[in-house]
Amino acid sequence: MVLIVSNADTSLPALLTPPVTVDPKYRILDNLTDEQSKCIKELQERIKDMFAMNDQLHGIPLKDEEAWATTNECSWRFLKANRFDIDKTEAALIKTLQWRREFRPTEITPEEIEEESKDGKAFWSGYDRTGRPIMHLTSANSSLPTLTLSDLKGFLFSILRTIPSFALRESFNLSIPDSIKLVSTIQTHYPETLGCSIDFDPTWVMWALLSMMMTLMDDNTRSKMFLASSKPGGGKKEAVNSKAKETGGWLNHVQDLVELDQLPIYLGGTYSIQYDHSLHWKPFVKRVWNQ
Repeated sequence: MVLIVSNADTSLPALLTPPVTVDPKYRILDNLTDEQSKCIKELQERIKDMFAMNDQLHGIPLKDEEAWATTNECSWRFLKANRFDIDKTEAALIKTLQWRREFRPTEITPEEIEEESKDGKAFWSGYDRTGRPIMHLTSANSSLPTLTLSDLKGFLFSILRTIPSFALRESFNLSIPDSIKLVSTIQTHYPETLGCSIDFDPTWVMWALLSMMMTLMDDNTRSKMFLASSKPGGGKKEAVNSKAKETGGWLNHVQDLVELDQLPIYLGGTYSIQYDHSLHWKPFVKRVWNQ
């Protein structure tokens, strides 16, 4: 568990504007191969045909669901997650479309999740070096370690509006079943949305969680998961831990991925921020809610 200590009496506003222009090499859709472009086009034609036949999905359609399912970004994410196997990708995307009709994530409103957001278990502040927004996940301030429906909706509300994301996990102590449920939902229905993940000061509970969650992740997802210490140099003595080898490994210099002025003081950065709902909620909603 991280002891959150700040020298400031009050928190500064959340960082919701990227400080840099994203390097062109990170603009995936601008750097597709001819074969990848061909796969995207074929998948989109199949999905359009599926909607035209209108015999595979059940329930009330979501607004603009066909437009969402046939964007280049959506096609690329599902194709990459399924190793560009078009048959598997088509089946996975149809499964997600049906799930979306049932769970209806695009209809989640800020009012619906505000109560569960007040403790700051998940909030957005800062950007990594590639311009990806940073989601902070922590149960340090939460009295509800169980993943509720409102919690899940809150995570999905944020994910929908910060794709692709970069996650910092600080003492995120969900139970193993709830952690598996969250990871499974994101990996199945929001593939390739995780840019990178850093777990700070992982306890033995986190090691147990990682061991369980590894079985649900492919090699690409595992390689995006890093571990770090909130204390300078704290990761060096941990680098030999065999369990870290299954992930992206220990980071001795978090600033290789995140500028220190985008990182909270309590995680070794220089920005003074602790979640304050009265200060941070309204700017977040204004930034992401386009209704």
